[in-house]
Amino acid sequence: MLKIRGRVYYILAVWVMLCSAILVTGCSKDGGASAKSLAVVNSFDNEQSIGSLSEDGLEVVMPQGVLGAGSEVTIAVGSGVPTYDKDNMTMEGGALDIKFTGDQRRTDAPILVKIAVDSSYLSGLQELEGIKAVHYGEATGWTYTTPSEINVEQGYVAFEIFNNYLWGTAELTDAERKEQYVKGKALQSWGESQLEGDVQAATKDMIESILVNQFNATNKSEIELVSKAILKELKYGNLEYGKLATDLMKKDFKSYTANVATMIGKTFADAYEAGALSTTFGQLGNAAEAAGYLWEGDYSGAGMKLAETISEMSPAYKVAKVAVDVIDTKINNWKNNGIEEAYKAFKEGSNDYILFGYDNDPQDFNAVWDQMRGLARQIEMDAVKKYAASIGVNVSDLGQKQIDHAKAKAKETLKNQFEKRIVQEAEIAKQEENEREVLAQFEKYGLLERGKAWYPYDQSIERMMDRLYEQINRIQSETGRFGIVYRDGDLHDQARGLNYIGILKEDEMKMSDLAMLIKERYVFGEEAYQKMLKEMGYAKEFVLEAGTYKGTLTIEDAPVLEAAKKALADPASVSTIAESEGEKCEEFDINDEDVQIQLQDAIDRGSAVIGKEVPLTIIVKEGKNKGEFTATMRIDYATAFPDYGCEEATDEPYILSFKDGEITLSNTVVEEDVTMKSVFIGTFEMEGKLKGTFEATTTEVQYSDYNATEVLYSGTWKASK
Repeated sequence: MLKIRGRVYYILAVWVMLCSAILVTGCSKDGGASAKSLAVVNSFDNEQSIGSLSEDGLEVVMPQGVLGAGSEVTIAVGSGVPTYDKDNMTMEGGALDIKFTGDQRRTDAPILVKIAVDSSYLSGLQELEGIKAVHYGEATGWTYTTPSEINVEQGYVAFEIFNNYLWGTAELTDAERKEQYVKGKALQSWGESQLEGDVQAATKDMIESILVNQFNATNKSEIELVSKAILKELKYGNLEYGKLATDLMKKDFKSYTANVATMIGKTFADAYEAGALSTTFGQLGNAAEAAGYLWEGDYSGAGMKLAETISEMSPAYKVAKVAVDVIDTKINNWKNNGIEEAYKAFKEGSNDYILFGYDNDPQDFNAVWDQMRGLARQIEMDAVKKYAASIGVNVSDLGQKQIDHAKAKAKETLKNQFEKRIVQEAEIAKQEENEREVLAQFEKYGLLERGKAWYPYDQSIERMMDRLYEQINRIQSETGRFGIVYRDGDLHDQARGLNYIGILKEDEMKMSDLAMLIKERYVFGEEAYQKMLKEMGYAKEFVLEAGTYKGTLTIEDAPVLEAAKKALADPASVSTIAESEGEKCEEFDINDEDVQIQLQDAIDRGSAVIGKEVPLTIIVKEGKNKGEFTATMRIDYATAFPDYGCEEATDEPYILSFKDGEITLSNTVVEEDVTMKSVFIGTFEMEGKLKGTFEATTTEVQYSDYNATEVLYSGTWKASK
């Protein structure tokens, strides 16, 4: 490796060439326009602010201790910039030419730079995400960094830097923004594909924590048995892995906990029935109620009960938080421009130039880490904060060993990511091409056409792309198909592992179909989308499963209230109305003043809950024959809907039928020749989720005579496992 001192003549030669070829900010006498020098700084004992936004067009804030002794910084306002491709960007505002002299080429803390940009120009933009800080280096050309602040009112763009050369601000073109998004998405997709081991490790820890802390498990062999069974299912099940990975990446602890708990329920019950579990787990602890569901084969009910017992302070929840921090760090590392620069230095080494301020041999991680300096300190500090948060303490409460461990772990994680990536560059390049195909399909179907109902002008390209990818994720979750065939021609790629070619696997979807489905949903709505999903053959053939479904019903129309109002307004229209007294129904005189007060109160309370959600629980059990089910339903009328007459909030048996994806639940009660009937009709929205309408009716002649309907109330309902 050439040392910095040995490069003096080379660097000087490159600098002279650049000066003579193009107007480089800061070039001296012979090379073009000279820059306005602001300061030469060689002491860093105190924070220093150099330049003025109003007079110089820029301001540089250098914190105390930003560089070590023997270093010198020259700061100048650039009067010209190297040529750039206007198909990619347009420079806005001035430029900063900053040079470090001495052995230290990267700072120990970030330098804050503010560059003045015309306020009227910024305020005229519909969205600001295309504004970037830009950096020019002789070996790298132009690279981009996301600003830390864009101040429209005062007219400046702020960003942090760790290394020297030319800095400025620019607006990227739409085409370049899409290209940068594609590259970032490819890296993110590759990063997420590396998380399988982290998801499995987190899930194993979560399983063991639940069994020990919720079931009081003490038999290590049984714990291992359940753990291995679930992990085997996870390894081979794309849907299970997809659910858990998505939960962790979205930091949805509740969903992650519930999914793991449900998997435990199924595996635990199956193992118990098979005789693989020879002893009972402890005294069942706070999972006793969940165990009752397990033995009845109600895995979803057991999962819900387990999830309810796992509070935010429980060991299992802490396991999930630690896992999220690990995964979050690994994904966000590749979103950090500084880390991307460090990786390039790690990959290429210095060769004959200093790359982003790095001077190292190729793949010498320790040299790169040491020279990351302030950036490395930021990574370490972030790791320490996350570690403290994961165990529920303040950073000040941590011991030195804990702090050192968190820092070492952060360095090790980054090193492993660098080493994995360097041997998979070809895979990342391939993924870039795949992401470009995704972009092409979005554009083909007009999904990135600004001004449409789904893409308002003030929505940035990046956020719109995020939304479209979220739609892909949603469709994948709904269909259980997590594989994408990016190009139709890829169907004939035998590397996909089929014995024949040209056919989709059961867990795959074509990207062109995904784009069509998204367009259908955006333009014509959910019903049209579901229809297209079925026509394309992607719709899941859902099978109703026994279990506990929880949700709500919403009363949207209540003719019974109108009837009560009529009776109160014209007591002569009805001589009596039923009132609950113990277990019998007695008649009472509506002309009685106390009765009228009670009736008005019931009307008021009833009107108040129209449109409100009422808790609903449906417990589905399998019948004797395949495909047969029985059900009980619990509707919490007691607190959410006032009682009328004899109607009470109780658990009721319902007749259940399921055919062609539609479910019907009906309950009929006959008392003294009067029939009360409730019917719930619904369809599968997606796996484990139901929704539909309901209607409660009566054959009470007295009611229907003066109200001209048998309907007491009606509305909509939804429930999920």
